[in-house]
Amino acid sequence: INMTITSFIWEKLYPSLFYHIPDVFPDMDFKRVRGKWISAKKRDGSAPKTPKRDKSYISERFIGNVMEQGEDKPITIIDLYAEKNGFGYKPQGATLWEVIKKLCSIANIDAPQISKEWEKKYQEEKTRQEKLLASYERQKKALFTPEGKAVLQYLTDVRGYTEEEVRLMGLG
Repeated sequence: INMTITSFIWEKLYPSLFYHIPDVFPDMDFKRVRGKWISAKKRDGSAPKTPKRDKSYISERFIGNVMEQGEDKPITIIDLYAEKNGFGYKPQGATLWEVIKKLCSIANIDAPQISKEWEKKYQEEKTRQEKLLASYERQKKALFTPEGKAVLQYLTDVRGYTEEEVRLMGLG
């Protein structure tokens, strides 16, 4: 199969890694809950200030990103793995490729061959994904601002959801 590195990462690596998250981040004690992996720890490995906030999670909806409750900025599985494993990661050259090869090994898949354009395309897709996720997180928070009051009221009064259910479902 001749696929670009970006396609490989988003279409094959991340979906394969989704089933191996406890092996990718053993220090975070991820547990599988309804299509998500949830950790009681923050991404840096520390305990949250309040038990129901600052949890890290990886959802099937945004499969390649490790999110943290209350944060707008996700981090990709590749970047967090590199950071936690001391790769001195810089998004260029062989270092990123070595991280991808290690993650392929964890996911039990073969790493693709490197091409001249793969790093550029990967960075473009990563930036696009980060913008989408930041927008999604802002929309979720907007429900709980004065501007989102009418929508939240509709969801609770008309649709019958509790505010906690709205938060858990990630509605925005």
